[in-house]
Amino acid sequence: MVDSPSHRSSADLALDHVGNVSLQCALDSSHPANRSCMVDLVLPRLRVSSKNALLEELARIAAPLARLDRVKLLAALQNRERMGCTGIGQGVALPHARFPAIGKPVTIFARLASPIEFEAVDGRRVDLVYLLLGPEMASDEHLKTLACAARLLREPTARQALRHAADETAIRAILSTERP
Repeated sequence: MVDSPSHRSSADLALDHVGNVSLQCALDSSHPANRSCMVDLVLPRLRVSSKNALLEELARIAAPLARLDRVKLLAALQNRERMGCTGIGQGVALPHARFPAIGKPVTIFARLASPIEFEAVDGRRVDLVYLLLGPEMASDEHLKTLACAARLLREPTARQALRHAADETAIRAILSTERP
């Protein structure tokens, strides 16, 4: 039986937008590498007023981490959003892009100071953002990172904990907690 869109969660529908069936294989939570989500940078109270401002700020911050040109990074994020919104619902967005110059994933988790309009699949404003920049050819590490973020951020208790975490250290602890 094929799942109809009305019987699938927002996160599941968003996973389809990634465009790689291998991602479903990476969702195997029994593998230890898939049970916690590590990030390169945590932004515990990012202040932006719009989706475009968010993408601009993420490009500005991520470009040096990924050793990419800020303008090209921003263009890639905007192009990805034009292909299909990365707002997966429940106040969560998973913007992502791929680049030939990246060897391993670069990740940033941002909790926004105030939720913003993001054109998410459920129409809700976004306040939790997990940016993933990866290699042009999706590696196992890239797929596992995206799967981990999607799995974590569709858990209501994890989203609540991230929204109420006191600081960067608390957010990192939540992201790095192993899950069954």
